[in-house]
Amino acid sequence: MQQTTFPTPSGDIRSNGTQTSGASRRRKRLRITSICAALAVVAGAALTGCSSGGDTASASLLETVQDRGTLRVGVAPNKPNLYQAGNSGDWKGLFADFAKTWAKTMKVKVEFVPTTFGSMIAGLQADKFDLGMDLNQRPARALAVNYTDGLVTEVDGFVFDGARTTTKTYDELNTAETSVCVPQGASQDLGLTMQNPKMKIVRLQDDAACYASLLAGRVNTVFANWAGSAQFASQNPGMKILFPQHAFVSEPEAIGINKKYGYGDIQALNIAIADFIKTGGVAKSAKENGQISPIPYVITPIPAYVQDAAVKQFGE
Repeated sequence: MQQTTFPTPSGDIRSNGTQTSGASRRRKRLRITSICAALAVVAGAALTGCSSGGDTASASLLETVQDRGTLRVGVAPNKPNLYQAGNSGDWKGLFADFAKTWAKTMKVKVEFVPTTFGSMIAGLQADKFDLGMDLNQRPARALAVNYTDGLVTEVDGFVFDGARTTTKTYDELNTAETSVCVPQGASQDLGLTMQNPKMKIVRLQDDAACYASLLAGRVNTVFANWAGSAQFASQNPGMKILFPQHAFVSEPEAIGINKKYGYGDIQALNIAIADFIKTGGVAKSAKENGQISPIPYVITPIPAYVQDAAVKQFGE
């Protein structure tokens, strides 16, 4: 339950008995408002209510990050959205590029904190990092963390070796003899499990582990993000992608933050996301990180929801 703060002429006496001077609170408002104003200039819009006075939350992410001087970002491998490049260990991809851009706007450093998608929500709740990247907006998850708007829309499908698996429809693929790999705890795991498939679900740490199992013949197919599966198919001749006729997973890929932070922080992030999209940040990141359209590898007929999403993201 949110604690109530009662104002007094000389300052604030909070429910825990501590007193905050009026001057201190005004300094806090000024500092947060300055950050929000800077973001508003970048986005070309006003941040209405983006101040400690406009928030009902007990903490400010913007102030916390600026005081620390570092933006802590929770990341899990999901190429091309998030991945570590070569020996440098630097995180790259769409969500890494956005995090670096937002940190630059706030004039702070960015620290990438490796985790897994299965541990991302718990990490946010435990304050191990400020932002949880590349998360799907799910009702159950929204009870635990707050979400921003999506940077892109995720569409997931089944990728398999066309020489070993010759099925043309989901019904043909969905048999007890088929083993399908998903990253444990990720949206693919949740989305496929909800379908109660006949297939045996094999849960591994991440997409990379699933693709390695597919290449080694330990599983028949991988249920994965279309961006990653398209890149995998382009590098491994003969791979095909099959999308169900109705979407198991087709939802915005967004950023999560701790529930203790308020509306002003979400609004600041959403404005930064809108600006990143509007100024070509998504398209530039896709090109630089070798993002590939899945359409050339898709088994026809291509479902309408896949065609619509491809037009928006890839222009085809």
